[in-house]
Amino acid sequence: DEDWLVPDDDYGSWLWTVARDETETNGDYAPIWAASDYSKDYEKITCSALIVQGLNDYNVTTRQADLMYRAFSAAKAPVKMILHQDGHKDLYGYRIGEEPWYEIVNRWLAHYLYDVDNGIEDMAPLTVQSNIDGKYVTYDKWRDFTYRNMPVKGSKTNPTITSVGLAEYVQEYALDNYNTLSFEDMEDFFLGLPKENAAVYDIVVPDDCTIKGVPEIHLSASTDKAGYDGLMVSAILIDTDTSGKTFPAFMLKDRLYQTVPRRKAGQLLICDDLMPMYLYEQVPNSTTAKCISFGWFDLANQGQGDDSSSYDTIADLVTDQFYDHTIYMLPTVYTVAKGHKLKLVLTTWDPYRAFLNEDFEMELPEGPIESDYDYSYIIDNDALEVNLPVVDNE
Repeated sequence: DEDWLVPDDDYGSWLWTVARDETETNGDYAPIWAASDYSKDYEKITCSALIVQGLNDYNVTTRQADLMYRAFSAAKAPVKMILHQDGHKDLYGYRIGEEPWYEIVNRWLAHYLYDVDNGIEDMAPLTVQSNIDGKYVTYDKWRDFTYRNMPVKGSKTNPTITSVGLAEYVQEYALDNYNTLSFEDMEDFFLGLPKENAAVYDIVVPDDCTIKGVPEIHLSASTDKAGYDGLMVSAILIDTDTSGKTFPAFMLKDRLYQTVPRRKAGQLLICDDLMPMYLYEQVPNSTTAKCISFGWFDLANQGQGDDSSSYDTIADLVTDQFYDHTIYMLPTVYTVAKGHKLKLVLTTWDPYRAFLNEDFEMELPEGPIESDYDYSYIIDNDALEVNLPVVDNE
């Protein structure tokens, strides 16, 4: 116990330092982050990487997996990636196709640590669990984006989106959900935002359209808070059935610690002296909406890109002048079923990122929520474009 006190104290001090640096840089890419940005020192990478990422993970997001995959690829190091439909969890007890996950790990380590010739290097570069049927499909490439501009339908002209009243909506909504803002209620929360706090657009996509890559939202916006930093714009892509009916989707459940429900699907005999390992599979739930990707940027940051280092320019904004921006959303692989359409929700700050604690729940203060400042922005609807990386299903 005494030995543990030293690393525990050091680690706590390091976490305190990171929290202080995050506050001081206010979300901007700064030298303190560049110093530890492995994606800019990719030439130093000499090992292999098997990247495993949950498409419904809102702790470590697909952006982190994408940055790592790109870094290893740039270093020409062996790298494969598996994207599954669960949240922030290990794949213990699951099968990837017909092969147990632990056997894939076993073959990977045996090959790259002990030079065992087992063919794991021939594994597909990208393996993805389908959101339609839960089966795994493979791709030869990850970042082979072919963008298609999708028709955007909206009822507002130059909508003004304000943060005024958002804190009160968050508080009232959470009070109706056991004083927390859970991921289980995320779709209803965003689609129920007051009209002053969000603009909602319908995005028409082809039947059975598969998005694979980084959705891009191009917009022109002005703000009334020139000279401020941290003027966040949040974008959410949500899948809905055009008829309003429910459909099956892999949805996180808070009672299962932000993971998708599962059921037993068999067992694996390890050896005669050990108990069999249970095999599981995820269970889809019925829903009327499903969040499929998110994006955020600061109006005060010009020239942002889809890598990590391009958020470091603080612009001298002019009040009420329109500026062009691109929101690079979280990478995803998602099939929009026939008869479905996407909804794009644009709002200000995202409460799911502003108040999360270590338990993935929002702890609300008692009484009114005080905001440092309120801000608003206006969107030029004529300049709004939604470009989706679409897979050719023919």
